[in-house]
Amino acid sequence: TKTELHMEKTIVSLFEKTIEYCCELLSIGLETRKKNNSMPVHDAINYINCHYSQALSLEIVSSEVGFNASYFSTLFKKETGKNFLEYLTSVRMEYAKRYLSEGKVKIGEIGELCGYHDNKHFSKQFKKYTGLSPSQYKKLYF
Repeated sequence: TKTELHMEKTIVSLFEKTIEYCCELLSIGLETRKKNNSMPVHDAINYINCHYSQALSLEIVSSEVGFNASYFSTLFKKETGKNFLEYLTSVRMEYAKRYLSEGKVKIGEIGELCGYHDNKHFSKQFKKYTGLSPSQYKKLYF
């Protein structure tokens, strides 16, 4: 009958609306979860940028943002595309490049300012990162 057909269409329509609403809720939930997962990484990035000259490790930074080091390592890589050490090195090297290009700090002091307590290690890392030694870089860009 017409009434049964109308009820069936109403039920199907209600079902479709319910599915649509549930999908919207899931989407909102996933976005919220994604944002919540990225917050500790953003906090860690800020911490690294403020403390790059200090001795830093994955354990120190992960505890600063309240996470287990192993889980945080995975989360950090997923969010930044780099593992923790690669990211820390890139931050330190960018600061080193800035110091070198400004020419106000002696090369021997830059490694220390960027968290390297061994100048030989700093020079090796800098060359690996830029393809130039710190003195070559300074000559080229200052």
